[in-house]
Amino acid sequence: MRERLILLAAGSVAFGASLGSGFHFDDYAIFSDPALQSARGWLEVWAPLQTRPLTYFTFWLNRQLGAGDPLGYHLFNLLFHLAAVLLAWECLRRLLPERPALIAGVLFALHPMQSEAVNYVWARGIVLAGIFCFGALWQWLEGRPWSAVAWFALALLAKDVEANRKFAQELLGFQLPERALAEVLEDRGHARTCARLDSFVEIDDGAAQQFTDATCDRRLPSAHEADEKDVAHRLIRAR
Repeated sequence: MRERLILLAAGSVAFGASLGSGFHFDDYAIFSDPALQSARGWLEVWAPLQTRPLTYFTFWLNRQLGAGDPLGYHLFNLLFHLAAVLLAWECLRRLLPERPALIAGVLFALHPMQSEAVNYVWARGIVLAGIFCFGALWQWLEGRPWSAVAWFALALLAKDVEANRKFAQELLGFQLPERALAEVLEDRGHARTCARLDSFVEIDDGAAQQFTDATCDRRLPSAHEADEKDVAHRLIRAR
């Protein structure tokens, strides 16, 4: 609970001032789109040729709740950002030790790079896609592949450009620091994480077996620490 409160506070402090902002550039398209003005817009935004229907549905909901008041639109963006922060942290704490995971989560929450997606109403699709991509990764790490597929499908409905990403390979194809990798594989309920990492990383069968023996199953004796380190290096660098 403490970590979640820290993350929520970081995101709120960094972007809370956006609640006092107005509309900019393409934001005004919200008020000229017939579907977003219609009482049946909640259905019309799901038309077959409509791109980003989930994002447009949130715009329609904003329009119904607050008409042209920018506060509601910015509040939605801020709440979506905070949700993305929490889901990012759920993923990070399954891949990193607790303190580095929290630090990374705080950096994600308040980094200036987030400014456009949070402050610019029309960029809401970026935040929504982030929520569902993090949700997909979280479910995959928990060993629920079909739930991960459902989350990723929602990401596509929020921002169709996500279809161009090599989602699974790129998200877990990064280089984990040795210390972080060791912490991930500690006996603290991360057995499924080992299996998920093993299935994501593209390595030959022999290296995969060595990785399983040296980490998840922990079969190698302590005298073979050098060999374990070599296996970790091979896993980290394998793509």
